[in-house]
Amino acid sequence: EVALEVAHPNYTASLSTYELAQVIRPRVVEILDLVKRNIEQRMGALELLAGSVVITGGAAIMPGLEQVATERFRLPVRIGKPIGVSGLVDVVASPAHATAVGLVRYGMTHLNTSGTAVRRTPVPEGSSIRGLLNRVRGIFKDFF
Repeated sequence: EVALEVAHPNYTASLSTYELAQVIRPRVVEILDLVKRNIEQRMGALELLAGSVVITGGAAIMPGLEQVATERFRLPVRIGKPIGVSGLVDVVASPAHATAVGLVRYGMTHLNTSGTAVRRTPVPEGSSIRGLLNRVRGIFKDFF
């Protein structure tokens, strides 16, 4: 049973997980089919391009997603989780943070010895937070 928050203070609503799944599953199938079609239009048959599919992001923890994705992609599917993380592991170890952790790790491996990003101008003087944000911004500018 899932409780729904509604705007009216005297009204409560709930939904069974089965009913919720009946609404969500078709949307998940639709999204996965759109992803597959988009990849195949741009790059060719997915089965020939990839040995497996890795899904990251907060939706990756949705029960049954891995199975549905395997059916739709006709490839092995796994849920991507950050690896090699220390410190706040309980905070960033979820698939929801896998892409962000991967980008930060990529950026860290592409820093020169002075701590500035390769192929970028040095990080401006200032707070460490500002410097970190500028580095992340630089990585995104290089690739997007």
